[in-house]
Amino acid sequence: MDYSDNYEDDFENLSQTSSSILRENSLSEFPFINNIIDLENKTEEHVTAFLKRRYVNKHFYTWAGQTLIAIHPYEDISFTKISDSLVPCMDSVISKAWFKLSRSIGKNNQAIIISGESGSGKTFSACLAMKCIAGLQRNKSKDPCENILWQAWSSVPLLTAFGNASNEHNNNSSRFGKLLQLQYDAGMIVGAYIKTYLLEKSRVTGPNFQEGNFHIFRQVLESVDDDTMANLYLSREIIYKIAPKPENYLKSTYSETVKSLRILNITELNEILTILAIILNLGNINFGIKDESCYISKDCIKFLNHASKLLKVDPDSLLQLLVTKTFAAKSKGTKRNTIYTSPCINKEECKERRNCLMRFLYNNLFLWLVERINEQTYVPECHKVIGILDVYGFEIFDNNTFEQLCINYANERLQQYFVNDHILKQRNELVAEGFSVDEIDTVDYSLRLDLLDGPISVFGILNEECAMKRFNTDVFVNIRLAENLTCSRYFDTPGNNFSTYFVIKHYAGNVTYDTKTMLYKNRDRVPEEMISFLKDCRFPFLECILRTVNDRTSNKTLLTKFKKSLDELMQTLNDSDAYYVKCLKPNSFQIRGFLDEPYFIQQLRSNGIMEIFKLHFQNFCIRYNFEQFVKKFSAKLFNCLQGALKNDIHVGKKFLYLTEEGYIAFELLQYIEKSMAARKIQKYFWKYRERRYNAAVRIQRFYRRAFVNRKRSNIENFIDLSKRSSDLPMDSEGKISGKRSDNYFINSCRKAEEYLKAHQFNRNYEGEQLSLTLEKHFNTLQTKRFKRVLFSGDRIISYNRLAEIPVRLHLSKTCIPYSNLLPKSELSKGLADVF
Repeated sequence: MDYSDNYEDDFENLSQTSSSILRENSLSEFPFINNIIDLENKTEEHVTAFLKRRYVNKHFYTWAGQTLIAIHPYEDISFTKISDSLVPCMDSVISKAWFKLSRSIGKNNQAIIISGESGSGKTFSACLAMKCIAGLQRNKSKDPCENILWQAWSSVPLLTAFGNASNEHNNNSSRFGKLLQLQYDAGMIVGAYIKTYLLEKSRVTGPNFQEGNFHIFRQVLESVDDDTMANLYLSREIIYKIAPKPENYLKSTYSETVKSLRILNITELNEILTILAIILNLGNINFGIKDESCYISKDCIKFLNHASKLLKVDPDSLLQLLVTKTFAAKSKGTKRNTIYTSPCINKEECKERRNCLMRFLYNNLFLWLVERINEQTYVPECHKVIGILDVYGFEIFDNNTFEQLCINYANERLQQYFVNDHILKQRNELVAEGFSVDEIDTVDYSLRLDLLDGPISVFGILNEECAMKRFNTDVFVNIRLAENLTCSRYFDTPGNNFSTYFVIKHYAGNVTYDTKTMLYKNRDRVPEEMISFLKDCRFPFLECILRTVNDRTSNKTLLTKFKKSLDELMQTLNDSDAYYVKCLKPNSFQIRGFLDEPYFIQQLRSNGIMEIFKLHFQNFCIRYNFEQFVKKFSAKLFNCLQGALKNDIHVGKKFLYLTEEGYIAFELLQYIEKSMAARKIQKYFWKYRERRYNAAVRIQRFYRRAFVNRKRSNIENFIDLSKRSSDLPMDSEGKISGKRSDNYFINSCRKAEEYLKAHQFNRNYEGEQLSLTLEKHFNTLQTKRFKRVLFSGDRIISYNRLAEIPVRLHLSKTCIPYSNLLPKSELSKGLADVF
């Protein structure tokens, strides 16, 4: 938005003057404080002065307990990653949620709730939160470009192009609500799912004065190449009524949108451009009336022909769809309805049918895009979730209609959830736990919601009028609202019976609504003949986007569907630990460096920030019941730190509360104790293992010596290789007495002879071969005594079977632990030592 030079100079001078005064008076008053609850004086004026000082010094983030306050800088600033979780910034909020998620502290899911007025920087904060999560993800993975996170991040410029527009408060205002749920498993983001809420599809048919349509229309008209423009029957020389270029127009790039489609594997770019071209051409069709029948003016016939060619239908069929309506009447005595067609009675009715077709096409295209994104990123398995909620901010315009009523209702629900969940619920719990907390009044929030969606409420009357098949005007609807709701102190009317305006006193200010078109928008019905017409078109892509049509024949109004979706959102938030980011505007003129104190104080009040100061327990953000605490840490650990951390620990009746500093101290001391215990266990284990090993070696050594010394003398008496065969005893037939005929034994002896000769144990053998000599000697032995393992020196041999050469160590039938393991110095050397 542009301002005159004098007007802006006045505000800059005022900002500089107030900043200099603030620096002089407040530097010594707020030393090293970044949390409002640490202030001794918590009056509105003192808090505003504190936040103003931080804003002037370019500290745009401040803690209010556990709630993060983000003041819009209205300038380009650079952010650096901060590892300290106590410093107020978006990194700290994400780090807290990630820490609880990874340590399974609190609930399974985490939710970052970003709220504030329109133009306060909510979308930027949501993008910054995703960037912080990507940084944590890179710390867990060596891959710098994770597929899921990259695709989720790529959906941001795509949804911004199709879901954001410029208005009088913001040149990039979100015109839909979005909940991004990142699926977490084992320290990694494994999937993502996007859920949207109430796209402002009425903007498609033409924005308000000095506002813009969705960004994608200007991107197409300004950036698409000439050949594609010709194929889409579009021209840059033609002014398209639904796509004006406002003064505060945000020039977004078409290349980023195309890149996002490519990353998300959405290949239907030409089909998407065709749908947009159809809407642009339909928006330039004007109607006239002659002889009680509607027609299209001559200068608009070409736009009708262009839309027909893109839809691949006959122009006359499209014309009949726009200027005639179809209804069914039930015939008497039959179950079949009779179909009638009749021309529209005025050109406003024709425009409404044209607008209905445009809104229907764009809304289903948007839902189809969201569905395609989820197909690429969603993982069906159940995982923990960290959610980022970015909804449209509270809006107060000169002309507030049905969309502003729904948007402000959503903000009322979120504000009540903030007060009930973050303030009132915790206050009641902590009063029961022994904390001293001031009273907090939440009646106003409940009364405002009852006015909007209670049994007798604005929503109830609008839904009732939509259900009744009777003629009603906008004035009549306003009269009904006034008759039934004037008893509420939050409802007001101008007092004129012919007025269509009524006032609701919201938490963020009074808003004047206009009942014009409210009933029509609330019905949210698409004629059956229009859906049948689109199905009969020879444009295949229409079948894809028409699949997203749900409950087409349902009688539910748009308010009923929207309320149901918000109920589901509240249930999702109830299942999560919530972290709140309150986005505030320093002034309503979008001027940097200037903080309008009255305007800013009103935001502090309306956002419930002043109520936070009553909750001094805000520092105790971690809670355990006693059993969980003793299981995770220990009673000994608690006794060690209780005295040193008395300001960081609060022992209640059922729970034990810790500050972040207290929890970190417990974690650190537990880590130190575990490390010391592990080293002590390792020390004793290695000592025990060394003693056991040494004992086994010693037992083996002494056993071998005793056994071998006893057996060796017997072996030497029977086996003496120095003896000759002539010395062996013979029987009467001249043979060795007791000769055995065991071939296996003889072969073994021969192998032993060959081994001895190979190792230079040369003897002068005369007469018989060595095998016969050995056989004779073994015949004289009691062989049954040697049918067991024999230890001999530093090796083990068996006399049942002479070992193959080279001899391998083997052991059997022993109960000595680790006796099969020998030191390197005592490894076996074969049979050489035996002989």
